[in-house]
Amino acid sequence: MQKSILFFLMIIIVAACSPKISYMGDSYNPTFNVDVYYDQGDIDKEYRVMGIARNEGDVFETDDLNSIREQLIKKAREVGADAILIVSVGQNTSSGEDDYDPNKIVEAKFLKYGG
Repeated sequence: MQKSILFFLMIIIVAACSPKISYMGDSYNPTFNVDVYYDQGDIDKEYRVMGIARNEGDVFETDDLNSIREQLIKKAREVGADAILIVSVGQNTSSGEDDYDPNKIVEAKFLKYGG
């Protein structure tokens, strides 16, 4: 019983620290393969921007860039994006009243191939 409770608490803690992704845009059937671009010039297919996404940058959220990237890919799959274009990586400096603990903010465009 104690192991079950401990396991449940660990799951809650890990979930609370995962990056939260906000998305605004169109949705399509889920996709499996999502390309990730860091420069618009690298995209050699016709596409249209179907939406924009960013992580919340909350105080309790991890600011590991690889974790944020993985959550962006997960959200892109859910909404049917074919690719992600990372447009900015910055820091949220308004995390509290007295402390200065900037969290990473990643903004991205979700793309649908075909124009």
